[in-house]
Amino acid sequence: MPAARELAPHGTAAGDGVKAGHSPGKGGEIRKMRSLKLATVLASVVMIAGACSTAATTAPSAAAPASAAAPASAAAPASQAAAPLTGSLTLWEAYGTSGSAEKSAFDAIIADLKTTNPDLKLTVLDVPFANLFTKFETAAAAGGGPDL
Repeated sequence: MPAARELAPHGTAAGDGVKAGHSPGKGGEIRKMRSLKLATVLASVVMIAGACSTAATTAPSAAAPASAAAPASAAAPASQAAAPLTGSLTLWEAYGTSGSAEKSAFDAIIADLKTTNPDLKLTVLDVPFANLFTKFETAAAAGGGPDL
């Protein structure tokens, strides 16, 4: 029969690598905490270094003389007018007659769209919000529905 192992002061067997007066798991927890702190510091350094890196961006050169600027005739026009919209467009909205700021803004956008695109046939349908999803599912199943 093997010899009984002699117990150290806290119930651990002598020779287990645990010093007298220390609990067996405390040293491992301290090492884990130190490792976690070190990993956090290293991750922070990497993120800061990445954010401060100038490799991704370049500063504009201040050495270019003003006389090297392109002549005004070669520059693109300041505003290019888009071709007016034509055809028909159906739009469903659920703002209702709430009188909210969103409804007022929406109405202003629609009025501007109609003014700038006189050949566009715009159909705006107010659908109560409670019915919007059911109406869309029904229309989509039948192959229809709004454009927007």
